[in-house]
Amino acid sequence: MTLLEFALITAVYFYLVQPTYDGDGYSVLQFSEMAMTFAPYLMVAYLTSLLAADLKNAREGLEQLSDTDELTGLNNRRAFNKVLEAETRKAARYDRPFSVLMLDADDLKTVNDEFGHAVGDKLIISIAQVIDESLRKTDFLARYGGDEFIAILTETTADKAAEVAERIRASVENTSFSADGKRVASTISIGVSCYSKETGEEEVIMAEADRKLYESKRKGKNSVSH
Repeated sequence: MTLLEFALITAVYFYLVQPTYDGDGYSVLQFSEMAMTFAPYLMVAYLTSLLAADLKNAREGLEQLSDTDELTGLNNRRAFNKVLEAETRKAARYDRPFSVLMLDADDLKTVNDEFGHAVGDKLIISIAQVIDESLRKTDFLARYGGDEFIAILTETTADKAAEVAERIRASVENTSFSADGKRVASTISIGVSCYSKETGEEEVIMAEADRKLYESKRKGKNSVSH
C-alpha cells in the first residue's frame, strides 16, 4: 500500500510539473533529475513497507503465542473464551445448537507421584492428541488448565455431543505408553452441555458443563454425563 501511494504521488507530480512546450515530453536530463529527486523518497517508502510487514508478522506471531498452550500446542483458555463468545452470538442469531465438552484426566496426580511430572506431562500430551484426533476440523479444542481440556462442537446437539464424548472416553482408556518399563495409562471424565435459548449466556453453558463433569467424577470417573 505504501509503494502504491508513492507511485500515485509520483505520477501526479510528473503530471503537474510537465513542461508546457512543444516538445514530445521530458528530455533524458529532465527525467534523470526528477528521478534523482524521488530516489530517496522511494527508498524511504520501500523501507517503510518492509517495516510495516515485519511489525504485522510480529504482532500476529505474538497473538498466536498468547493463544497457544506451551505444553500441548493446543489453544489455551484465553483463546477458548474468545471463540465461545463468538459461537454463542452466532448460535443466538441463527438459532443453531452447539455443545461444550469439559474433559478432565483421571488420577493424573497418581501418575505424577509414581513416575514424575515429566511422565505426567507426556500423558497430558498423549490425551490431548487423542481428543484432537476425535474431533472435526470445525470443532475447537483447548487446554483449560492442568489436566483439564475443553471443546466446542459446532452445530452439534447434546445427544450427538455425548456420542463424541463417549468415543473420546473409549479412545483415552485404550491409550497407553511405556515409562521405566511400566505401562502408563489414564481414563477421562467428561461433562457435556448444549447451547439453548434458555441457557444462552456463556457462563451458564460453562457452569452446566462443569456440573456434568463432576457428576461423571462422582459416578466413579471414566464416564460421560450430559
